[in-house]
Amino acid sequence: MQATALIAKQREFWRSRFPDDVPGLLLLTDFARPPNLDPSGATIIHDLPADTVAALRELSRARGLSLHALMLAAFDVLLARLARQDEIPVATPVSGRWHPDMQRTVGMFVNTLVLVNTVDPKRPFAELASEISARTIEALDNQAFPFTDLVEMLGDPRHAGHTPLVDVMFAMQNADDRFEGAGLLAPVSVEADSSKFDLTLAVDESRDGMSISIEYRTSLYKRSTIDRYLACYARLVADVATRPDAAIEQLSILTEDDRRLVQIEWNATDAAFPAETTAHRMFERVAARSPDRSAWRATRSWRSSRRRAPS
Repeated sequence: MQATALIAKQREFWRSRFPDDVPGLLLLTDFARPPNLDPSGATIIHDLPADTVAALRELSRARGLSLHALMLAAFDVLLARLARQDEIPVATPVSGRWHPDMQRTVGMFVNTLVLVNTVDPKRPFAELASEISARTIEALDNQAFPFTDLVEMLGDPRHAGHTPLVDVMFAMQNADDRFEGAGLLAPVSVEADSSKFDLTLAVDESRDGMSISIEYRTSLYKRSTIDRYLACYARLVADVATRPDAAIEQLSILTEDDRRLVQIEWNATDAAFPAETTAHRMFERVAARSPDRSAWRATRSWRSSRRRAPS
């Protein structure tokens, strides 16, 4: 009876969180979305530099924020930039061991929580991280309500090519070094060839450092795109670690290669023009060389354009 009352109470919590529905994430893909869910996937892993990890841990300690909140906030900022929207829906897994009787029980109890956070580019990043921390704690306090029941309660009008409610997941894992150091457990790297969501960003923290990885659907994204997303995320968290009070719009996601591409290569529009002539004389030369070719999409030829030009 107590469990039934708890689930009913938590149902109302989630109903109040999503009075209408979960907003969609309008993230562009490299390929058209298949009409049916294609689980084919791959994973790319990237180690964060030691100085970035140390700065993030110090920021976490100084501000009283979990690394989960900081890294999720950074992920939300990245998604907001990529999707050009401020309401960011992300799923996150929880242990599901909300009852004391489950703490020492062997088994799989994982549940999925849906978090929707608002990324205001004018706000300081630290404010967003604090807000996400508070909202995540509220969601954790209501984690007994099953994700499947949430899907049934809210419904999902999207077609079968999407996962229910959300397309992107964030997960943070902390290795328990006590068991690894005692020789009881050791990490094993597994090559995944499937993906449960369009994108899953995983942050793995251990005594030795921190790695980030993205599991992605190969039916939607090229590897080069995901490589760039990981590099942008790594650049963003490095900036956040040193400038947590900067406005979100001032934080950088561009790597040095991206910045050089945008500011130099794509901006290399200089062209050599003869110093001894004028623009209208150059126009006349082109008209004389190709009098019957289309001059522009107004379907006017160079000959007719020349006749209409002033002497």
